[in-house]
Order: sequence, then C-alpha cells, then structure tokens
Amino acid sequence: MGAGASSASGDAGTLGRRKAKDEKVDLRGERYVVEVDFIAPPENKRLSNNLALYFKGANVYSPRIYPAKVASDQKRGFQHDDGKEFRTKEELKTSTQVIGAKVTALGGNAYQYSFEFRDDVIYGDIQIFWVKNVGSDAKANLRVQEARVTKVMSGGLKCTEDLCYTFPCHCNLLFGREKHFYEGRAYLPSDTPFHLIKWRNRELVENGEAYDLEEFKESLPRVWAVDGDEDLLPEHQTGIVNLKVQAASIVLATGLDKLSSDKGESGADSKWQCISHLKREEGSSTDHENALVSRIWSPQASTATEGGEGRGSLPPPQCISEYNKSFWRNDVHFARQFLQGPHAEMLVACKDVSQLPEWLMRKREFTEALAGLQEGTSRINKHVVQEISHGRIFILDLENVSSFYSTVDAEDKGKFLALGPLCVFYLADDPERRFSSNMMALLPLVITLDATDSESPVYSALDDPWLWQLAKSYVSSADVQVHITVSLLLNSVVALEPFAISLHESLSSLHPVWKLLYPFLRYKCSEGTMLRQAFFGESGILEGLFPLGDEGCSELLKEAVEGWSLEDMGLPTALAMRGLDGTDKLPEYPYRDDGLLIWCTISDFVSSYVFCYYTDDESVQGDYEVQNFLKNSFSLYDRQDVDEDDVDALTINTREDLAATITTIIWLSTGYQSGLLKGLYDSMAFVPDRPVFMSQMAPYEKPETMTEEEFLDHLPSKGATVSAVAILYTLANFKESTAALSSSAQDSKVRSYVTDKEALEAVKTFESNLEKVEKIIRQRNRERDEEYPYMLPSQLHFTVAAPATTEWQKARMKLKAVAKFRLDKK
Repeated sequence: MGAGASSASGDAGTLGRRKAKDEKVDLRGERYVVEVDFIAPPENKRLSNNLALYFKGANVYSPRIYPAKVASDQKRGFQHDDGKEFRTKEELKTSTQVIGAKVTALGGNAYQYSFEFRDDVIYGDIQIFWVKNVGSDAKANLRVQEARVTKVMSGGLKCTEDLCYTFPCHCNLLFGREKHFYEGRAYLPSDTPFHLIKWRNRELVENGEAYDLEEFKESLPRVWAVDGDEDLLPEHQTGIVNLKVQAASIVLATGLDKLSSDKGESGADSKWQCISHLKREEGSSTDHENALVSRIWSPQASTATEGGEGRGSLPPPQCISEYNKSFWRNDVHFARQFLQGPHAEMLVACKDVSQLPEWLMRKREFTEALAGLQEGTSRINKHVVQEISHGRIFILDLENVSSFYSTVDAEDKGKFLALGPLCVFYLADDPERRFSSNMMALLPLVITLDATDSESPVYSALDDPWLWQLAKSYVSSADVQVHITVSLLLNSVVALEPFAISLHESLSSLHPVWKLLYPFLRYKCSEGTMLRQAFFGESGILEGLFPLGDEGCSELLKEAVEGWSLEDMGLPTALAMRGLDGTDKLPEYPYRDDGLLIWCTISDFVSSYVFCYYTDDESVQGDYEVQNFLKNSFSLYDRQDVDEDDVDALTINTREDLAATITTIIWLSTGYQSGLLKGLYDSMAFVPDRPVFMSQMAPYEKPETMTEEEFLDHLPSKGATVSAVAILYTLANFKESTAALSSSAQDSKVRSYVTDKEALEAVKTFESNLEKVEKIIRQRNRERDEEYPYMLPSQLHFTVAAPATTEWQKARMKLKAVAKFRLDKK
C-alpha cells in the first residue's frame, strides 16, 4: 500500500509539474501556428531535409527555428522531441518552444510542415519570413509554395480572431540557399511601412546586381548573360529540357529516326511520291515508306515494331483528320489560316486601289478570277475598284521577306522562298452556302509569287488544281518565316524580355504592379534563353530549316525591332491599323472576335486592380519604381531611332496609361502567344499545307498542268519533314510544359500573390469573367464550321488554372516513355 501511495503521489507530482509547465507556456508573450507548404521532387525518394525558419515582426526578429527533420519516403511525421526548446543564444537570448511539429502529405509530391511556436516577446505584425534549406546536396532541393503564420495567443490571452499572415513564395529553394519573402500585402513606395523601407531598397540593389547584361545580336534588346536555364535564379527556372533534345526524343519514340538518318535511295534526302498511298488505286507502285501521311502518321504506329518494342504515334494534324483527308486543299481552308490559324494577324483590308500593283489588276487572270467568284451573286460584273470601296478586297503582302533572302545561299542549302509573294483575297457572297455555312466567305482571288515583277505569272483557282495548290504553298511558306521569326520570337518573347528584366530590377516584390505582372513574366527570360539556344547558331533550327537561315532571320528581326512599339501591339490598335477592327469589315474573324473578348476581360481587370492602389494620376507620376520600370525596359532596346534622352523622357502620366501598358504586356504573354503556338502543329506539321521551306525555285513561267508528284518535288525531303514535324510538335507544346510546372505549383495565378482584400475581389471577378468568356467561345465554336480553340481561357495557363490532362499531354507522356524505353535498349 505504501508503494501504491508512493506511486500515486509520484504521478500526482508529475501531473502537477506538467500543469505548472503548461501554465507557464500559456503566459508567454506570443503563440503562433506556423505552416509551410512545399513540393519535394519525385526522384528524391529518401529526402531527409532540414528547414531553418525565422521571421521578422514590426518590433523584433524571431530566433532561427529548426522544427525537425522529415523523412518523406516514410511519409510519417517529423522526427522530433516534442516540447524540446530551441535556443539560439548567438542571435537572440529568448526562450522559445516548438510544439507538435509534423509533416502532412497533401497529395502527389506536395507536403506541409506545421508546428506551434511560442515565445515570450511581442513581435507585432509579421512582415518578413525567411526560409533556409540546410540540406547538404542537390537531392535536398525542394520548392516552397506558401508560408502562413497565424497568431493564436498574445500576452497569455487567446486571440478572439486568428490573425493570419500569408507569405506567397512559389520558389525553388536549393540546398544551402536562404530566401526571404514578404507578407502578401502590397505597398506603393510612398506607402511602405518604415521598418520595411530599408528591406525594399536592399532588394532592388541586390536584384540589380544578380545578373549581367549582354548583347545577343546587334540591334536586338539586351538579355541576361546566362548560358542556359540552369544559370538563372531558381525562381526564374522552368527546368524544361532543350527543345532540340525534346524533338530528337520524339523522333526516336515514333520510330522515325531510321527515316531521318537513312542516306539510301529512299532515305532522308529523297522526296515523297504521294500524299497518302491509301488514296491510290490498287496495284500502285507507291509503298507505305514513300507516302507522306501513312508514313508519318501511320495507323500501325502504336503496334509492336521489329525487335518487339512498341513505338508511339503523333496525332494527325487537324487538316488531314479522318473526316476529310483532302480538306487541306480547299480554298476556304486556305483563307481560314489567316482568320483563325496560328498566324491570323497578317491580313490587311484593301482601302485604296494604290495598295495593289497596277499591272496585276490589268491581268486577264485577275479579271477572270473575280468574275468567277462573282458569278451567281448580286455582285456580278462589279469592277475591282467598286469592290475595294465596298470592303470586299483583302491583301496578304509578304514582299519584304524576300529582302533578307539570298538566292545564292538557297541554291547551296536547297531551301527556297518566293521572291515577293502577294495574295489577294475576295469576300464573296455565298447565298447557296457552297463554301461555308455563312452567307459570305473569304476566298483567295489571285496569287503572284513576285509582286515586283510585272512579268510574274498570276495564279488563280481557274488553274490546274495542283498548280494552284503550289502557289498557295509558296505563299504559306513565306508567311511561316514572319510567323516564327517576327510574331513568335520577337513579339511574344524577345520584345518582352526587357520588361521581365526590368520587373526584376526596378520593382520591389512589395509593389502591386510586380504582384500583377510576375505570374506572366517570371519565366519569360527562361523562355527566351531556351528559344535562342534552339533557334540561333550554326546548328540552330533557323539555319537548319528556314530559307532565310540564321543571318537572314536575324536581319528580319532587327528591322522589326526598329519599328516595334508596345502601343501598336495592343489588339484593338493592331486591328485598327489593318482595317479589321469591326465586324462590318469582315463578318467572320475568330482571331479578332475571341481575342477581343480576352483583351477586354484583361483590360477591365487591370483597370480595377490599378485603381485599387492609385487614387489619382499624381500617385502614378510620383511612383518612381513604376516610372523606372518603363524607362529601364526601353533602355534595353538598342534602337537607332531612340537615344538616351528619349528614354529618360518616357513617363506614365495617368492611371489609364499604366493600365493600358500592363494590359498589353499580359495580352502578349497570354492570348497573343497562345494564338501563335497552339496551332503550330495542326497547321504546319502537314508540310504540303504550310511548308517551312520549298525545295525548288518558284516557277518563272507558269506550266499548264501539274501532277501530285511534281507538286511534291517542290516540298521538303523526307528527312526535313521528320525534323519539322518533331520540332513543331515540341514547340506547340512548349507552353504546355511550362504550364505543367506552374499549374502544379499554383504560381501561375495572380491570386497566389495578392492578399489585399479589394485587389483580391478584382482577381476573383477576373476569374469569374474568364469562365464566362470560356462558355461564350465554346458556344461560338459549336456554331462555326471550324473550331478556334486557341483563345479559350482554359488554354491560357498563365491566367487561370490549367485544365485536366489533355490528349496532347497524354500523347506527350507516352512518347517520352517510349523514347526512354528505346534509349535504354540501345
């Protein structure tokens, strides 16, 4: 009994001491719950990593906290000594305590550290949160998503309302690196709390010293001096493999590597003998290997091949889908490439007869072609001048491309262009709906492949079908040069890199404009670095596939930069400059119609957001950070028509001007770039429809007839076709790869960086409006003869969450798996 009493007495004493200890803890100055969301790379199955955390309040710093070690392969909790006190006497002699530390799996590779932190000092508002990765090697690298510090007790009293401080991170944290993050509230420079001013200034100084600048090409904007994506700061890295390496893996995975490397009689340098042998009569000598469609997009591609291993298959381009394999030759389809294809920004309304070569209008072929399209309509016998005045004539003029083209080099490389192609389109009445489901249809009227030469042949639909198709292919090939070089490389990447650099160097991450633009520009320098690696140089894509080559494309870029203006890149302005800003000019123009929906939605959101922080125009003029952002962006352009005084004079004077500038940058990064990229594969992979180059000079004398095989002789060889298909597939999915990274990390959404109540409401309204726009465009697509999916908000990954895994992504994953299998076997 004595023993039992003694035991009971001991237990009571222990309980008493624990109670006293708990009471002592409860009386401490502050009590917080700390949560850190992070992503651990999947290959790190045995990650054992320490995170050192500390934060700064308005009054004092916290000590450095080492919550515990995590063993993610066991997916259990922290290995910790619950209740152990962590003191850092060297920094602050305070008594701190970490309670209940644990790690929770959030699904996939996402985890959350959480613990309770107690201290006997009053911190005040928590403003800065530091995270240090104290791992010893690259296997300890992880990605910090967000940190939250919630005050639950102060001065021994439980907080009636939890006060939560949110710290948007969304950043790779490499081993041995430390990074600080600001609490989510945004401040203009003039509104910065006193205790954050020095940190704000220090951040701008450090960011300005993070990179050196270099001139990549003469007269082109300066860029960060890095050799590759891996040389960028972790927060700017995408981790995407070199585009040419990706393309090579696709060639390997699809089993086309043999065709692209075979130097035999029917190998890489040989020409296709027909489009598809399936359309040939029985007994044809053309076999599977020499038929373009059946060789590249073989229905047997997913079956077992020689040696037993399976091979992947690429999806067939839309223009040769099962429902209509010959649709690509249709004149309506050709015209639609410039209305809703991947490069629907080149068509110009003809407003005056002087825009057309006089000699062309006098040609018999021109008159006969116009009469043919007017036949059976109320516009019969109308003269071209009358049709111009009624807004019926449109022009695609690609004459300037030839000025950067060397016929001498073309002979050596076997890559040719038309010397000055011009295509005239006619908006024809279609009462019987012969061409489309609408009462009007845009159709190609005539084509000349050298508008500067009055002796140049004129082609029309009245010519031999394959000859007419050849003329259309030469026009499309010239348009491809502008599409890839000027529109894609310059307008959506190269021209935006200065804004991405200036965002990093001129705006603090506390600035509301930084929080708005960062999700759209954070990977722009990585994009630029990878595209320069892939496209330029002696072994680059431009030199390997484009008739202009590296030198010619660079010259084309330089000329385009000289006339480049951010204001002109706004969609409403660009449409007005081409005379296509209203439905009365061209009733059906999906690029314009859907693009304006996206533009107006972005514009409304940006205006609401800007007005949240700037009360008047004077507050914009007095914001030195945002003024420097504009000046520093344009100072990176090496333009002969702009000197330093012009740059210094650049100012943003009104809230409307600031909103317009931001809207244009977001548009170029989202809707504009999506329109250029998404349709690349569908329109250009099928080389007869939109070839990257032609393998013969355009005929100077027009032949009377042409066969399919003669037409194919003008197109790229088998090996060049394989290269083009693989590169186009990779490039079309380029944004998918970046989006997969950002959407899984949730760092592609503006709401991830905004916590201010009024601004967050504007973001929510923006996302709601995008959902409405999605429904409107989907309804339009159901009513169109051909869908135009490239402006769907769900495809613009840098504005809203990415959609569920698409067929493209599934096909891509399968190709990667097959490529790895075949490489392993080798």
